Amino acid sequence: MNKEMLKKDIVISLIMIIFSLVYVCGVIWFLEPAKIYAGGVSGLSQLLRDVIYNLSNGKVSLSLGLLTIVFNIPVFIIGWKGVSKRFVIYSAISVFSQAIFLDIIPFVDFSEGRVLYGNDGLIMLYALMGGILTAVPCALILKCGGSTGGIDILGQYLAFKKNISIGMVTLIINGLLAICCGWIYGSALLCFYTIIRIIINSIVIDKIHNAYVHVSVEIITVMGEEVSRELTTQLERGVTAYKAVGMYTHQEKMVLKTIISRFQLPKLVKIVKEVDKKSFITVTKVSGVIGYFKRKTIM
Repeated sequence: MNKEMLKKDIVISLIMIIFSLVYVCGVIWFLEPAKIYAGGVSGLSQLLRDVIYNLSNGKVSLSLGLLTIVFNIPVFIIGWKGVSKRFVIYSAISVFSQAIFLDIIPFVDFSEGRVLYGNDGLIMLYALMGGILTAVPCALILKCGGSTGGIDILGQYLAFKKNISIGMVTLIINGLLAICCGWIYGSALLCFYTIIRIIINSIVIDKIHNAYVHVSVEIITVMGEEVSRELTTQLERGVTAYKAVGMYTHQEKMVLKTIISRFQLPKLVKIVKEVDKKSFITVTKVSGVIGYFKRKTIM
């Protein structure tokens, strides 16, 4: 491993830890007090802890951090085999950070002494704040090449293998957790608030994390050979070219067309502009790709 790669890994690892801290703060400060489940493996850990606590009449209280690690082990195996080894390593850093923070971050009362239970407006506010504070770091961790573990890894796997939206995967699985949340506490309203948090989570993730959203890019340039060579070399994507004429200047040009992930778009623009500063680029969202198209993980 060269120094540049080592430096990059250290920076990304620190980012994972910082965003994991923000994620855990959202869980402990807003979701837990309002009895709203975090979703994913964290939510499953909350569910199991609460079920055992209730069945034992309060005598057994399992560590939320420990449960988070245990539930993530089989998911790590899936990610290691089906997504990317580096992706799983980054995710493991995030998960272990969460496990530590879940047990050491103190609770902060933002309700100013008011009772949450029965105060629908306050619980709604906690659902919104908790949803934002857990969704944004989750999406940014995904964008950096890792995940908060659990469903995020399954979502990456399904997005990579089946081209299914990560937000949709989390929406379906977390919806089941929301129903369990309402059943355990005997409250349809808590189920409703949990679903609101889930919807916020899914929307934010799909807006910020776009590694598996594909776009069609057309590039009009007078340096078609040079641009296409750099794109195929650096992005490892195929390029189709056809001749065109600019009707204002009557100059012969080439139109290059390629399909890439939106995650790769900034890099493509940089490559093209370095070769031809006067090039013209259009981007169109692609609803699906049929035929030979090599899907790649972001790491």
